[in-house]
Amino acid sequence: MQSNMKTVQNDLFCQIIKFSIVGVLNTALTLSVIFILTKKLHVFYITANITGYVIGVMNSFFWNKIWVFKSGNYYIWELGSFWLNVGICYLLQLGLLITLKEEFGINQDLAIVAGMVMYAGCNFLGNRLFVFHKRNLT
Repeated sequence: MQSNMKTVQNDLFCQIIKFSIVGVLNTALTLSVIFILTKKLHVFYITANITGYVIGVMNSFFWNKIWVFKSGNYYIWELGSFWLNVGICYLLQLGLLITLKEEFGINQDLAIVAGMVMYAGCNFLGNRLFVFHKRNLT
């Protein structure tokens, strides 16, 4: 019994570390796309934000599925629930971004980062508790 508990704790710790690594790399990818589009190519900030998040989401699903959670059994369920989770998190993030920039006059770059912090927290909770939660779907 004690051995099983230790194994579960080790697995959870490894999962948290891997999720964090994917999150940091994915955040760097998403921000890079957004800032390249806005700063170098002068794309409208909302269009750049959407593009960055779509690229980041595709990258995130792949690495979370195969490396972090190693969940190969429920592809359709996970893909659908992953996109639902992302959609909810993204709408919250976009709302914060627009509100901070348009209503409060916060610098666009700071507003993007603030929105990303909110997105990351919501996304972690959704992935952990909903998308990749171990369940019997048969």
